[in-house]
Amino acid sequence: MMFLKKIVILEEHGEHQVNQLKKEEILLEEELKRNHPVRLSEIAIDGNDLKKIGYQQGEEIGNALRYILKKVLVQPKLNHREILLILARDAKKYFL
Repeated sequence: MMFLKKIVILEEHGEHQVNQLKKEEILLEEELKRNHPVRLSEIAIDGNDLKKIGYQQGEEIGNALRYILKKVLVQPKLNHREILLILARDAKKYFL
């Protein structure tokens, strides 16, 4: 798929755009090698943790977990249970 995309970009935009795409692929590969969490299942807390601090089952927990994941995506070093529980407690007023 990426090979075909490169051909189309080369034909439509030239070698410079293909080189830019290659640079982006390298950056993406490097980021993936760092094993930063990119899915809800990869963050250090889950819905059970949120229930224990007062969140209600369902949409409330889902919204809070997505919010926390966004924070972790921006700052992967936050992905520690204690830190995320603090974030969750602080964010609770928005999701209750």
